[in-house]
Amino acid sequence: MAGDPWLPLCDRCANIRPFPVAQMVEVDLLDLHMSAGNGCSCCKLILQYHGTESDDWDEAEIGYSSTSETNYGVDALWIRIMQPKTGGSQEVADDVQSLKFDIFQTKENPSLPTHKQLSLGQINEDPESDECFSLLNYWISVCQDGHEKCHQLDSSLPSRVIDVQNENPILIKSDGLKGAYATLSHCWGRQKLPTTTCENIVQRYKNIELSELPQTYKDAIKITKRLQIQYLWIDSLCIIQDSVPDWQEESKQMKEYYRNSRITISALDSTDSRGGILKQRILRPSVPLNPQGNLFIRKSAPTHRQVFGFGPLNTRGWALQERLLSTRIVHYGSQEMFWECLSCACREGSPFVHEQPYSPGYVVVSEGVDFKRIITYLESFSKNRPASVKESGMLTLENDKILGSSPTKLEFPLGQAISWPKPKLDTASRSEEELPDSLWWRIVTRYSGRYLTKHSDRLVAISGLAYLFREATKHEYLAGIWREDLDDLLWFADPWRTMSIPDANELLQEYAYQAPSWSWAAIPWSTFYPCRGREHTFHTIFDLRIIEAGITPLGVDTFGQISDGFIKVSGFYLDVIQFHPSAEEENFGEVPLEICTPNQVRLPFGTARLDDMYNIETPPKAGINYTALFVLERGNQSMDMEDIETYTHGYALLLHPSDRLIDGQQTWKRLGACEPLRSPRRPSNDWQWREGSFTIV
Repeated sequence: MAGDPWLPLCDRCANIRPFPVAQMVEVDLLDLHMSAGNGCSCCKLILQYHGTESDDWDEAEIGYSSTSETNYGVDALWIRIMQPKTGGSQEVADDVQSLKFDIFQTKENPSLPTHKQLSLGQINEDPESDECFSLLNYWISVCQDGHEKCHQLDSSLPSRVIDVQNENPILIKSDGLKGAYATLSHCWGRQKLPTTTCENIVQRYKNIELSELPQTYKDAIKITKRLQIQYLWIDSLCIIQDSVPDWQEESKQMKEYYRNSRITISALDSTDSRGGILKQRILRPSVPLNPQGNLFIRKSAPTHRQVFGFGPLNTRGWALQERLLSTRIVHYGSQEMFWECLSCACREGSPFVHEQPYSPGYVVVSEGVDFKRIITYLESFSKNRPASVKESGMLTLENDKILGSSPTKLEFPLGQAISWPKPKLDTASRSEEELPDSLWWRIVTRYSGRYLTKHSDRLVAISGLAYLFREATKHEYLAGIWREDLDDLLWFADPWRTMSIPDANELLQEYAYQAPSWSWAAIPWSTFYPCRGREHTFHTIFDLRIIEAGITPLGVDTFGQISDGFIKVSGFYLDVIQFHPSAEEENFGEVPLEICTPNQVRLPFGTARLDDMYNIETPPKAGINYTALFVLERGNQSMDMEDIETYTHGYALLLHPSDRLIDGQQTWKRLGACEPLRSPRRPSNDWQWREGSFTIV
């Protein structure tokens, strides 16, 4: 039975009952302590969570938390803990913390009365129970038979799968065989995994000794059997790990493997393959609210943001696309199962089914209940997208379509200072949030801070998602960015978001070439886009123009590993100098830049964040020269013509000559990004932007 035996409660807690709407109860902190000291088990339970780091009300106030997710219904009880009032003071007490609790009932004794308005019950402690598998089978059945977007026909099996129907599993070659299969998404961890190699593959076809497999693999096999699915795909066993050709070919097919899988099993709460999936659950403490023992109170379950934001599996790079590309996936958390498919999301401990469509804008802060349906949103986007000023990587100089009145081709001698007429505001452009372009940078932000066992997987582990974006946009993919979206170039390094400085320093030493310097994949840590999602791009005749681009893949997949790449661009630039000797840790690695005017006066240019600003102990020296290459302007989408003169922000890349020549010509390397205080659209005698071409590698 749930909770502890019933004990007398204080008057306040004894009156807690289900109501037609959620209840908010204010409790004085001192009174709460006194009541708990007098033996009220409910007050003791509340005090267990007082002072915890998060405030549930903050969670509820965040926009992506829908009413159905946060559950404001009859099951919800909000406890607002207040600071004690000072003696005789009429001042309102301060809100210390707002905590959310659930009122739920059990059905262990059918003779007890039930509260029909309550929908929450007790979660089974054993994830292997018939009850849990009955629910999982129900989810799969409803999804397969009732969801138009999710329905699957039997497709060809992956090249190799594990046949789990016998006591010891075996690896088989599918040879075009069709059928249902499951896939596993898990953390590899640092310990040695059982793998398939050129040496042992013949033995794998004969037998895989179950006793030699780690617990996560054993549990995945057990789940697959319980679901009456014959085949299971596990990456380390179904790909020949020491065969480069096999790995390259199989990694290219992973998007199809996960998409065609009948169910993906997610070991959400296991840090490595030894952690297992079907672990006994540690349920949240609860106490009875009545002597009959059929009405209880417990702390509310973590939100999707909390569960998926901090789950061990969600620190792994590969797991992001495994989750998004799967038609349906069941996540085994520490306390309950979570279901996601292309149509909906739900969880074991709640009857609510979340079917609202994906809402652009919240992915970067959260992986909420609509996160999985990003793929549905992407695929439903019209492939005949409207003409854009960014088509083909070149700025389309049409009147009233860009900021700038001249449609004339830009041809000026290198080094000549230029001034321009006042701009025209682009009033015809669509909301950026409506375009798939706005989704890619959010995915990259979520992905770039995750860990990979092999650094060489940096581009490969997101390649399946890149394929889908290409299908939706018809854009050209260039090692992690899209040629048609200049904003993709404006990523900023952010190693502190996911690791300490010593860890970042060590990681950089291990990281070999993975991408050209202009791609976020060129560095081994997290990146972010400081103004995307909050500001609108205002296209002008001063935008950077990509003239030519080229990528050399390392294998057969142009979306995977690459050996080389370049972009040739034309735009406006200024020579700048770093005048401060170091970057302080508290300013997040920003370095100040200056320009030198024709009169030899030094003026502030703006601040920059360097891509390798990872080691505060040995910062870059003062006096380093860079070339600031202007990219574009951003600002508030609702600005009128007068505002745009003042309140847009320019963004530029910091370049430095590389030691490489292409066709005998100098090439450049990106070293960072910056926000200049003045754009080429607002020239002055001191800010003499010049036009030039650069090949960036």
